[in-house]
Amino acid sequence: MNSGNVQRVYLDLYRHTPDEGLDEAHRFAQTIKTGYPFLTVENILPILKRLRTLKAPCEIDAMRRAMTVTREGILRMMRASHPGMYEYEYKAEFDYALTSAGVLEPAFHSIISAGENNFCIHYDSYMGQAKDGDMILNDVGAQWDGECNDVSVAGRATANTRKSSACCMSVPSIRRTTCSPSSSPVCSWTMWIRPPAAIAVSS
Repeated sequence: MNSGNVQRVYLDLYRHTPDEGLDEAHRFAQTIKTGYPFLTVENILPILKRLRTLKAPCEIDAMRRAMTVTREGILRMMRASHPGMYEYEYKAEFDYALTSAGVLEPAFHSIISAGENNFCIHYDSYMGQAKDGDMILNDVGAQWDGECNDVSVAGRATANTRKSSACCMSVPSIRRTTCSPSSSPVCSWTMWIRPPAAIAVSS
């Protein structure tokens, strides 16, 4: 770096909060500013964000596939759901749908909680039991060929509801699917989808 051929150093300087502790990138930036004051440290995150909005056709196909698999996992949880069901049973239903589609690992650690466990951020114990009337929260997603899907779902465990509904996003549209009536009680579900950033196809 002392050769004079380097003028800028680009680092990912993202921080969740202003008071978040320094990670390796921020510590390295401080080292550069102290030891090499003639260098300019730039945050590469804005560039990365723009690049992430550009998707090749194969990437869009992978996103659609990840969304389809995620949808199947959510529908499987909905069909199996009933008061008295344990969180690990919900997770087992979701994981079964993924592995049946050839997805051996989810996009991220599944968050599945019932009742009072909904107040635990990034809850992952899976030992709670859904009681009649409990809210069930899920943040789940499948991955396909490196593309990840992230869906947040909220449902209510009740013995009085016999039909579930959900909507899953498919780029670039939103599709709605209604489950067939079940002979056993299931949950009443509402789903909120976090849409991806604007998508453009790269040439």
